[in-house]
Amino acid sequence: MADLAGLALAAGAGLLAGAMNALAGGGTFATMPTLIALGLPSPSPTRPATSRSSLAWVPVPGLIATIWRRWRVSPCRCS
Repeated sequence: MADLAGLALAAGAGLLAGAMNALAGGGTFATMPTLIALGLPSPSPTRPATSRSSLAWVPVPGLIATIWRRWRVSPCRCS
C-alpha cells in the first residue's frame, strides 16, 4: 500500500511540475522535495546533472555558424 501511495504522490508532483513548467518554469520546486521524501537521494555535488546537459549544447553555436556559411543564409534579409 505504501508503494501505491508513493506512486500517487510522485504522479501528482509530476503533474504539478508539468503545469508549473508550462506556465512559468520552476517545476523542480515540486518534484525534488517529493522525490527526496520518497527516499531517492538528492543529486550529488560531484556529479551535477546540469553540467552534463549543458555540455550537450557546446557544439550548437558552431554548427549554426557552419550551416549559415554553407547555405549562405543571412540572419537579416533587409533588401
